[in-house]
Amino acid sequence: MKFNPDSAALWFEDLQRYTHTLPLHIRILILIAAVFILLIVLLIGIIISSRVYKTKQHLYKTYIQKKYQPILTSILFDDDERLLSPDLVKLFDPKDLYKQPFRNFILEELQLLRQNFRGETGERIDLLYRKLSFDKDSLKKLKHFRWYVKAKGMRELAMMNIVEAYQHITPLIHNRSGILRMEARIALMKLSTNDHLAFLGQESQPLTEWDKANIYSMLSTMSDVELPDFSRWLHASNETVVTFCISMIGVFKQKQSIPSLIQLMQNGSDASKIEIIKVLKVLQAKEAEPALVAMYATSNGEVQSQIIDALEVLASAKSISFLKSILITLKKDYRKGIVAIRTLQKLGNEGLSAINEIAAMPSENFELLLAHANDQRI
Repeated sequence: MKFNPDSAALWFEDLQRYTHTLPLHIRILILIAAVFILLIVLLIGIIISSRVYKTKQHLYKTYIQKKYQPILTSILFDDDERLLSPDLVKLFDPKDLYKQPFRNFILEELQLLRQNFRGETGERIDLLYRKLSFDKDSLKKLKHFRWYVKAKGMRELAMMNIVEAYQHITPLIHNRSGILRMEARIALMKLSTNDHLAFLGQESQPLTEWDKANIYSMLSTMSDVELPDFSRWLHASNETVVTFCISMIGVFKQKQSIPSLIQLMQNGSDASKIEIIKVLKVLQAKEAEPALVAMYATSNGEVQSQIIDALEVLASAKSISFLKSILITLKKDYRKGIVAIRTLQKLGNEGLSAINEIAAMPSENFELLLAHANDQRI
């Protein structure tokens, strides 16, 4: 049966004429239904295409893994002859090295191996990565306009110890993307040969709590010899860098930095003062006692509370008169009073005599404070 264009045109005209006789709301519903059917067909087409593409990629990846696993095993675990040979590239199919998806699969296989091996085998993987020019691919990714491609490039370079990439990654600590800045810091710490936190002096953006956690996580894996002297950044222009370094001085018990902390405590911001006082308490820096007492009167309420808390550990008989004055002039901040009483009790007979002197004075709250200070549940 032959197709008749005239019949089709007449059928379409009849359909058009018929639809125009329908009420407006019916026509609108028909149009909406047609649009939905079209969208469903498109969506099904996209899902099927995506599924087919992913299946093909998986098959290609499996093919590459099976094809090169024996070659990689021989290169990495046998003798050096193959690895150091100028003809190393000939062990790989040119199509696999130059066709981007296949090349990416080989790179992924090298990365997987690098995650599982250290020492001499790890160094062999690094060398193979260079000899196959994957380092150039990763450096190109640093110039890509998409942030996640840049991040991927940094991870690859850091994992494979491409030290010369350090200078290319450093500018990225100023990037607008917080994720990129974090990735850049991690990469720089891995690639630095001696000064692992040199980038802190160049930080222009605030360090987030997540940034600090990541840096600390890497620092915790280093030996004492590798750890930097955190006091070198105590006068950085970036306040978050300063507070982070103060806390690291406490974490890694760098007692040689106590004089620098005391000096900064007297001139720094309230945020740095609070952090310093906490660290001085952790380090049991008895030499900080006079400075803490001297700055109490000119400090705000939060800093004053931290000073009282620190003196519970750091105070000597020199602070008895100061603690007495705190208790005598105390108004509503009962927590300070409780800590001050407990500090005096720790100072032996002189401290107890001071408590008795204050108890003899007319005060409606002191007996209650004393009872709370002696209550071990508080």
